Amino acid sequence: MSHKAPLYQQLKESIIEQIRRGELQPGDRVPSENELARRASVSRMTTKQALTELARDGWVYRIRGKGTFVASALPTSERKLPRAVGIFVPHLNNPYATRIILGVEAELAKEGYHLIFRSGGTPQAEVASVRDLLDAGIAGLIVWPAPGEYINQELVRLRLAHFPIVLVDRYLRGLQVDCAQSDNLRGGYIATKHLLDLGHRHIAYAARFFSNVTSVEERHLGYQAALREAGIQPQDQYVWVIPVVVDWTEWLKDHLTRYPEVTAIFCENDSIAVELISSAAILGIRVPEDLSVVGFDDADRMDQAQVPLTTVRQDAAGLGKTAARLLIERIQRAERGDAGSPDGIRQVLLPVELVRRASTASPTQSKAR
Repeated sequence: MSHKAPLYQQLKESIIEQIRRGELQPGDRVPSENELARRASVSRMTTKQALTELARDGWVYRIRGKGTFVASALPTSERKLPRAVGIFVPHLNNPYATRIILGVEAELAKEGYHLIFRSGGTPQAEVASVRDLLDAGIAGLIVWPAPGEYINQELVRLRLAHFPIVLVDRYLRGLQVDCAQSDNLRGGYIATKHLLDLGHRHIAYAARFFSNVTSVEERHLGYQAALREAGIQPQDQYVWVIPVVVDWTEWLKDHLTRYPEVTAIFCENDSIAVELISSAAILGIRVPEDLSVVGFDDADRMDQAQVPLTTVRQDAAGLGKTAARLLIERIQRAERGDAGSPDGIRQVLLPVELVRRASTASPTQSKAR
């Protein structure tokens, strides 16, 4: 074995040779990450990646809390086990998330990979899910970061160990890994400019997870840029952060009572837009005659909504396919032994477009609240 190979690869080959020679029998416990690190004088992250790849290739299996064991049915050069890729998403409760996953799966299938997914709405759930996926022996990982997450130390450790990772939907500041996301900055700009072109001058931006969610922050920046271009100074009181638990009708009533001059709302996503349109109807506020509403996603038949929604369309399936392709290329680089350099980190922005429907119109001269 060439000593130019990465340390984890050298360690992996050493364990495979022990299995081939019968020094490690099926069912035998393989030394732990710490034991291997001590014996080989390498870092624990090096041993972790070696064991992860051995599990991925079918040489061993891992049981949380018990250890790593030699597999009873070993892989052969004639018959390799299908390789798996893991994906973590915060939720599966809307078509946007589903389409991302389907896009990932379609692209992976072309290269003979199968997909294992986990979901959870918190950074803690993300950490636990990532560890579970690694224990399953995945070859690479796609992560849609959990809402409000600034950084995930588990992902930092994997990046330092050169494990193939790709982010989708948004990036994490300070983490140099490939990312596939929509052009959120332009999306926020074109949504707000559409409202400005209609004649609106008091436009609110409504979002739920605002801090440390780069996609939401970039949409807000696009919103601000359009306002400034029109000679309007953005106002903090028009940035409406929605609580996790909310009575939508009371929330909207309260904000429109405090800011009766607002004639339009640009929403972080379609789900918020739909809730606000439903609440407006309960309050007797007409959309779009009294209040214009714009969403972001167009992933759930918004043309058939209570009021067909004007929204920014992003290509969810395309995001999934792009993330999968970036990951496959990253895995191939790792297999060639050149995954260690951060050079060539790619942030792919997919284009977005405004879809005009019935939820926006020019503001009326007077509004009934």
